Formats: sequence, structure tokens, C-alpha cells
Amino acid sequence: MKKHMRVVSVFALALVAGMAVAQPEGQQRREGRDFGRMGEGARRMGLGGNGQEAPPFNRRQIERMSEQMGLSEDQKVAAMTLLEGYEEQVRKANEDARTRRREAMEKFRESQDPAVWETVRTSATTDRDARKKLDAQLLTDLSAVMTAEQTAKWPSAERTLKRGQSLRRGLLSAERADIMELVQETELPEQTLKDLEPVLSQYEVDIERQLAERDRLMEAAGMDQMFRMRMAGDNEGLEKFLAERRDAAAKVRDINRRYARQIQDALPEEVKPAFAQRFKEASYPDIYRRTQAHRALDAAWNMSDLNDEQKLKIDDIRNTFTAAADKANATLQTHRDRMEEELTPARLAQEGMRALEDEDMRTAMRARRELDQGVLAQLKDVLTPEQYEKLPKPENDEQGERRERRGRGAGGGDL
Repeated sequence: MKKHMRVVSVFALALVAGMAVAQPEGQQRREGRDFGRMGEGARRMGLGGNGQEAPPFNRRQIERMSEQMGLSEDQKVAAMTLLEGYEEQVRKANEDARTRRREAMEKFRESQDPAVWETVRTSATTDRDARKKLDAQLLTDLSAVMTAEQTAKWPSAERTLKRGQSLRRGLLSAERADIMELVQETELPEQTLKDLEPVLSQYEVDIERQLAERDRLMEAAGMDQMFRMRMAGDNEGLEKFLAERRDAAAKVRDINRRYARQIQDALPEEVKPAFAQRFKEASYPDIYRRTQAHRALDAAWNMSDLNDEQKLKIDDIRNTFTAAADKANATLQTHRDRMEEELTPARLAQEGMRALEDEDMRTAMRARRELDQGVLAQLKDVLTPEQYEKLPKPENDEQGERRERRGRGAGGGDL
């Protein structure tokens, strides 16, 4: 993944709060302690989307835009400086929003008063509008960096940035895949790229139309509506509410899958496997991302002071790990597909957080984590203490995941 931010969406929080209201007091408190877990699960299964606002623009997008526009080195520096200022503003806004949500959760745990969420709903709308202004300002500032000649190409680059931002909002498998980007990253003959132009142009039209509809539903204010339905016992209404959003997300996923198949079929045989692998990785970024174990093995292999025995042992560790990781990831993908299919709006509305319990998925995730931990332990035995200290440390999201697992016990959560 990519990294997606592990922030509980307002939509999902409201859903969990609504479920807790209708249950006995003791169970309400237990449900309250698991707000984050339930909200994250619903969000990951595509029932609440990636929050009510789009993810921020990122460095990779700006780098690709720079290539697309043919920016000079000075222009690239200016664009990155603008991005850094934007990122700092977004970071501060996100911290403030998280603080308000955390305070709201505490208030609800104490009072069980659903009126608490009206304040959150109002704040979420304000936050979303503020983020849109930050996004728009960044795009305006970037356009000002362009020369008169480059300005003619800016509308296309701006569309690409917005589409990439919207796609990253998705969380169903393949919902986040950007087919245009995958084609660009795959080394294709010039004639093949030319032959694909009509297909890619139609993809842009189809995906942008459906993204607009999905995003409209994600951003629609519906917290108070969900509370009323849940408190009135209107599971049918709540189910319909959730299903609209789930269906819109699934349509984005299905468009990506359809065009990926169409494009793969049109590719020369020798590049089909590479494109298929890229699409799989883009479809399941949380499963196929490079972990600390991958980075540690690469770093260890490239050390200049290894002796022959160390090289042989590291090569053996790497080969064994690659085969085991491929098998473990395939298992996770199977369970992820099954959970997406089984975790319907009806089931979530009726069962609450119990719908997210899946022992097979929990076991598979634990096995995958233990595989990574085993690699690090083996490298520690092979390398000297000084060499081991030079290996890459866990990235920010990996450290966060470990803290989350310690807080709720083994099993559950991301990899």
C-alpha cells in the first residue's frame, strides 16, 4: 500500500456509533472500545470509502506530472517546494481532525449520546471544504510554474493528477489501480502504445465518470440519516444506504478489471506477464507491497563488506523467502477476495463488528508477519552487529501497525 493513512473515517465512526446505540449498555461500552477496528474494517471493505475526503496529492504524482510536462530542473524544484508546503498544511489539518474525532469518541463512550456526532458531521464538512481549497490552490500554484508553451498541456496533466487522487480513495481490490499509469510503467513498443490510444481514451472517459459518482456518494452528508435509521431499527434503510456506496465503488473496480483484461489481451506475448503482475500489485497494494524484510534483504545483499559465506547464506534466505512470500500473498489475496464478497452491507448492518471477524484471514496475516520476522532473525545471525545495524528500519506505517496490534492483541489488522 501505498501508503494509505490509518485514520478512522467519519462515515465509519458514525456507523459504529449507530450500531452501539441500539445495544445493551454493557455491550455499548465494549463496542465503543472497538470503534477504530470496526471503522477501519468497514472502510477497507469499501463500505465507507477512504473517508469523506480524497487523499492528498503526493510526491510520486508530482514527479510523474513533471515528466509529462517536461519540466526543467528549476521547475521541478519549484514544484516540489510547493508540494512540501501543501503537505505541511494537510498534515496540520489532519492532526486537528483526528483530535476532534478522538474527543468525540471519548464523549460518546461516556454519554452514549448520538448528538455528539452532529458536531463531528459539521466539522467533517468544514474540513472537507478546507481540504478542497488546499488541493485547488496547489494546482493553481503548479500551473503558475509552467511556461507559456507548457500551459497548453496543463489541462491534461491536471486531469491526470485529479484522477490519480480520486483512484487512491478506493479500498476494494483493483479500485485503486490506475490503468493509464500501469501502461506507462510497462515497457511497450511504440506501435503497441499507438494501437492502445482509443482504448485508453475510452478508459479515461468511463473511469472519470464513475469516479465522480462514487465520490459524490462518499461526500454526501449522511451521518444523521444513519443514526435515525439505526435507532429506529430500520436495517433495510441502512442497508440500502451502505449498498449505494458499495455498488459505486464496485463499479470503479469492475471498470479497472475490464480494461486491464482488454489491454492485456492486446499486448505482445512477451510483455503480458509484466503487465499482469503490475495490475495485481496495484489491485492489492497492502498485500504485495515491499515490506521491511524485502528492503533488508536487498540492503544486505548489496553490502560491500560481505564475505563469501555470508553471500551464500543471504542468497539462500532470499530465495526461500521469495517462494514463501509468494505463496503467503496468494493466500491473503484469496481471503481478501472472499471477505469482500461476503462482507455485504446487509451483513454489516445486522451483525456489526462481528461481521469483520475472520479467523482464516487473521491466521494468514499472522503467518505473513512471522515470515518477515523470521527473515530479520536469520539476517541477524548471518551479519555482524555493525552490518545488521545498517539495515533499513520499519517505515512509519509499519511501526503504526505494530503499535495497533500490541494494543488489541495478536491477530487482525493489516500486514
